[in-house]
Amino acid sequence: MANLWGYDSDRVLASREGRIGWLNPTETGYNIVDCDNQESTIGRYFNDDGYNGIIKVQYLWDCMNDPDATEEQKNDYLRQLVTSVTQSALNKVLPEPKLIDNGLLFEKYENTTLNTIANGGKFCGQRFKLTPKPYAVQLHQVILHFDGAVDLPLYLFNEFAGIVAQWTVEVPNNAPYAFPVDEVIKHTSDVNYGGNWFLCYNQDDLGSVKAIDYTTRCNQYNVFKHSGFEAAKITATDFERQNYADSSQTYGMNVQVSSFKDYTDTIINNNKSLDELIGLMMALKTVDIVTTSPRANSSKSITKEIIARMMQAARGVPTESHPLGFSLQSEINKQVKVMQNFFDEKPKAMIVSGC
Repeated sequence: MANLWGYDSDRVLASREGRIGWLNPTETGYNIVDCDNQESTIGRYFNDDGYNGIIKVQYLWDCMNDPDATEEQKNDYLRQLVTSVTQSALNKVLPEPKLIDNGLLFEKYENTTLNTIANGGKFCGQRFKLTPKPYAVQLHQVILHFDGAVDLPLYLFNEFAGIVAQWTVEVPNNAPYAFPVDEVIKHTSDVNYGGNWFLCYNQDDLGSVKAIDYTTRCNQYNVFKHSGFEAAKITATDFERQNYADSSQTYGMNVQVSSFKDYTDTIINNNKSLDELIGLMMALKTVDIVTTSPRANSSKSITKEIIARMMQAARGVPTESHPLGFSLQSEINKQVKVMQNFFDEKPKAMIVSGC
């Protein structure tokens, strides 16, 4: 799921698997790069003599802490490096959490009474409608209040996808109870394409217990709107998701939420823009590994000349094509600035004035 850094790392990393690969060296003892690591869907390789020939499998493996690492461990090390460098690149591009809102859906009006809601055999709870812009809403916990103790099945539905999550909540007798749900909902994700979201329960599951209701003052949020709702059930675990009625009732439910910028789909749809930055950062990572590893001096593949060339590339040395010096760090900074401008576009949020 998406996190407050602004992207779903699992989905993003999965979208980059096999994008930039590793060429298999010809030298005996090093020609063991497995098929998964060799895969490149775009025909680019970290060690194809780009970046002044700095990135080589030989250098990286010779600097591993374990000199007796197996073939499998060496290939896993390459995969771990790609994951680490990719996440570092994304965190440079998205350096600050983009928290938009945080709070409860509504507050109780002062000096108003608590009432119970008669059970009508329907599904009911809270409905969420999200903006199609790149934002996400995290449902942290649901606060449930009923006039008796009950073990209540609680559901999270998407209008089109159906049940996305469900829990059984042991609600205590006649007291507000906060239950952690920790779910992220979006307009578009790997489980849904648009549609309303419903956090709800079946009133039949309450038995003789009734929900506590009260007059509310709605909190305003920038990227979603919300409302109480009820709808006719189809089965004990499903309801008419295209035929619901909005309501001002709480149905014994409030929700603590936060909303934040979510770049997951933007990153996945523009992976090409990240390729150069990740390649540059892998080169700088290689320099860092080689120049700080105590095992580099005992490596036959890493000479003093190679280390000197790496240091020059890292800090910048004037050349005919780069009079001010080619520096990995300066090239990285340029790429980061370009990507930050791209991702810092400010989509117009959906402002909601009430429930």
